[in-house]
Amino acid sequence: MPQPIQGPTLADVESNIREREKAIRGGNKGRISKAKLAELKRNSDSAGATQREKARQRAIYKEMRKYQTGKKGEPTTRRYNALFNESARIAKRARKRVAEKEAAAVKKAAKVKAAKKAVKKRAATAKKAAKKTARPAKKAAKKAARPVKKAAKKSR
Repeated sequence: MPQPIQGPTLADVESNIREREKAIRGGNKGRISKAKLAELKRNSDSAGATQREKARQRAIYKEMRKYQTGKKGEPTTRRYNALFNESARIAKRARKRVAEKEAAAVKKAAKVKAAKKAVKKRAATAKKAAKKTARPAKKAAKKAARPVKKAAKKSR
């Protein structure tokens, strides 16, 4: 009989999640508390696996458990290990998918941040340019106002 490998496979995890979901949804007809809703949401995206992959993981879990009971005519260790490896491959794909999603999100956030920075910089440059173009007119206005100021001083 094959020895159970230490630690839960994704198949075990998926099966446990399914049982927990049933307990939450079935236990109280109607309303579900905020905390339990949060738990359901956390569990729903378990390791980024698709619904089909999750279903396969549950099937693997059931089959592996059947092999651990030690019934007569039990399949070989090779079959058990093959199932374990399949579960690991599914989990690996799911983790890869999650990592890609996270990387894409980080990239998108960086792009948005860079765009905001560029807009800010352009605005500052435009403001500076406007100031520069307004300088000669401002100077001329000051110059034009000077004789009036002098005359006003003399009249006092």
